[in-house]
Order: sequence, then C-alpha cells, then structure tokens
Amino acid sequence: MNQRLGHIIEHRAHGAGPSGRAATYLVHDDETGEDFGFAYTAIVTEGFRHLRKGERVRFLTDPGRPGHAFYIVQLDLPEVEAYY
Repeated sequence: MNQRLGHIIEHRAHGAGPSGRAATYLVHDDETGEDFGFAYTAIVTEGFRHLRKGERVRFLTDPGRPGHAFYIVQLDLPEVEAYY
C-alpha cells in the first residue's frame, strides 16, 4: 500500500445506498498525475462523509486494485460557518 497526496477532482452523486445518498469521487494524485476512484464509505471521518471538489486529501492505494483509492483523509477542514 502506498500513501499519496492529492485533491478531489470530481464528485458524482448516485442516489443509491440505504440513505439514498451514495456517491463516487475521483481523486487526482499530485505526484503521479493518476486519478483514482472511491466511494464515500472510504472517507475517514466522524459524522457527515462528504468532500468538495478541490479539497486536498491523503489516501492509500493498493497495487492489487488499480485505479481504486481507500482510507481517504481530508487535509483542509472547512470552517464550521461554511455549513450554516
């Protein structure tokens, strides 16, 4: 597994899952230029799991699953006022 730094380049809402809000994200690896996909369930956080386009993240990749990212950690925490 390789730890990477990147930023979110796309968010696709699908409207599936138990709450009707499952989504797919794409993260761009800042070092290699590769793009990796992941589901919202891969975001490591307490509470609401959501990332915005352009946000910086740290993530892991697995050579056994090319093109997939997991263990996504948000690096730039938004100000609380941004949600109210």
